[in-house]
This record gives sequence, structure tokens and C-alpha cells, in this order.
Amino acid sequence: LGVHPVQMDESGQRSVRVEDYLPAADLIRRHHQDIVAIGEVGLDFQPRITSRPEDKDSQREVLRHQVELAKEFNLPLNVHSRSAGRPTIQFLLELGAKDVLLHAFDGRASVAKQAVEAGYFFSIPPSVSRTDQVSGKEAIFTLVLRTFGKCGDSLPTVKRFILPWVELIITS
Repeated sequence: LGVHPVQMDESGQRSVRVEDYLPAADLIRRHHQDIVAIGEVGLDFQPRITSRPEDKDSQREVLRHQVELAKEFNLPLNVHSRSAGRPTIQFLLELGAKDVLLHAFDGRASVAKQAVEAGYFFSIPPSVSRTDQVSGKEAIFTLVLRTFGKCGDSLPTVKRFILPWVELIITS
């Protein structure tokens, strides 16, 4: 349970606000013993979502509150970081976040390295295999692979991904 950085209202998608978080915080506090993780939370700095500096500030504030709850109840975090890999990881490290899964991470290896050193986990979207991030460098960590919907349908039975920081072989 958590509040995603992108919310919908009558005008379409927008950046999360603190008032969006408050009902979820109450639920988390009341039912923390039944919750297995806080998420999907995080930062999404796509220009169409964060057109104003206040949008980024609001997302950071909501994420800070959710990290505090995760720490209070010893719950892992499932973290979104679209167009915000570096700021998300740096902010999580500043906040002392533990037990973090960076969901569908498609950031740079240099950024991921800091998170690896902090013991964070990653799920990598299939789209990463179609980017310029593919390279022959040696793997430095193990990741969680999750395919869903049509994304996974395009994967062949056996595919070898070599990313700047991980080597992954998928078989069905």
C-alpha cells in the first residue's frame, strides 16, 4: 500500500500532493501488521507531470513521509523512479531508506551503483534491452525480473541481457 507519484484527477495526470497521501497514511498506520510493503511510491519527473518546481517538491515530501512510515513499521519499499533515477536514489539514501526495490529501473549504471552499495534491489523493465544501455560489462548484482502484460510477450524463450551492471539470462 502506498501513494504513487502520479495521480489522476478531472484534468488528467498530475503530480502527487500531500493531501493525496494522508488517507493512505492512516490506512497504513491502522493495518501495518497486514501490509507486506509500502509502494509503489517514488518520484516521477517527466516534464508533463512535473511542469513546475513545486511538483517535484511535493513528490519529495510525499516520498519522505512514506519512507518514514516504512522505517517506523519495518516495511520494504517498492519505488518508482521514472525520469528521476539519480534524484530518487540520492533522496532515498539521504532519508536512510532500507529494504528498497527500485521498480522498473531504467537509469544509468553509475547511478545504480550507489543503490547497489546500499543493498537496494532492482526490477528491470524489458524495454531496457532495447536501449543504448546494453553493454558487455560484468554483472555486479542480482535483480528481480518481473514481466507483465504485453511487455513480456515480446521476449523470446531464451534471451541474454547484458546491462552495464548486471547479466541476466531469462528462460521459460
